[in-house]
Amino acid sequence: MHSYHLTYDVDLPGGVEMRFNVDAIAPKLFAGLPPEVRTALGDERCKLHCTRVHSMLWRYVPDLLRRPLTIEGNVFAAELLAWPRPRTLCAFQLERDVMGPIRSVISGSAYGVAFERLVEILQALVIINHRGELLAQYQTDLDEQRRRLQPPSQ
Repeated sequence: MHSYHLTYDVDLPGGVEMRFNVDAIAPKLFAGLPPEVRTALGDERCKLHCTRVHSMLWRYVPDLLRRPLTIEGNVFAAELLAWPRPRTLCAFQLERDVMGPIRSVISGSAYGVAFERLVEILQALVIINHRGELLAQYQTDLDEQRRRLQPPSQ
């Protein structure tokens, strides 16, 4: 998929600075430009280019959630990045110090699951370590599901 944004504009004196100051993303883009680019083009031209990409780039800036998430009474430090458009794409990592150098880490990604729903799903996870009876039940359920999905014998 290609996206184009073409404009014809005549910049009035102070117009670039005014657009730059009301743009939520352009200052972040501008701050990330290497010094040699700013020197070569000048600050005003760089600000102009940064404001021009705003209408396209806003779709690609992720939301960041950094907060504790509790799973079965265990608190994990969670980092989730979500790109909400057109279908939500999320990447996540949850970490918890267990004992000394031992850490629990849950990481992954999700596509098409709303950010808020992913947080709910993660908090509803069931820890199965050292729970033989639960593992046996899950295995039984999985085996039954596989039997139902197999085509009938001839």
